[in-house]
Amino acid sequence: MQNNYTRLSKKRKDAIAAALHKTIESYSARISPDQECTHRLCLYYANLGAELLTMISRQVNKDETISYQAMGGSFSLRISKNQQDNSKGINFGAEYPNFETGHFHLWIVGLVKNNQVIQPYEFIDFTSKFYSLNALEQGYQWERNDIFDYLWLDESQLESYGVFIVANSFIIEKANSAWVNLDFSGEMLKLAFENYINIIALIPEKER
Repeated sequence: MQNNYTRLSKKRKDAIAAALHKTIESYSARISPDQECTHRLCLYYANLGAELLTMISRQVNKDETISYQAMGGSFSLRISKNQQDNSKGINFGAEYPNFETGHFHLWIVGLVKNNQVIQPYEFIDFTSKFYSLNALEQGYQWERNDIFDYLWLDESQLESYGVFIVANSFIIEKANSAWVNLDFSGEMLKLAFENYINIIALIPEKER
């Protein structure tokens, strides 16, 4: 299935990322202790982000059948500025992803229609602001200066950015269950959308 849909603009992407960061920070006191380490926050960023992206993309494209989905499994990212140097990287669940021990990562893919990912797909990770901390936690010095508050790539860009992902159905199922059973996920989505509306309202409509 080919992607003939309107892509979200850079300003919308910025607004979405800002809204998500603000929302998750607002709920930091309610996030369970085992989710407070930076890489486990992906449970919130991926699931909340996918739901917010779905709402906004449906509005932009006037199509209620498209969506973004949270995916999970193994993730690794080059930390060197040298595109040819993949010898060092951040790794989550690279060999044996495990939801219970936190050896996994979640990200977002889209667009999705009729349970099929539209090609070429987009890879989105709103936890990228924590990559430098993740590197330190794993014993490395973060060297890159080309990744900021979110990482939003086309499928064709993954390799050049040093991003390597392997989806795992067990991780996806566990993460989805954890999100669905979270008693304040609906509240978070409502607040995230309100935050987005307040941010995007500051941008003239023709520039969005």
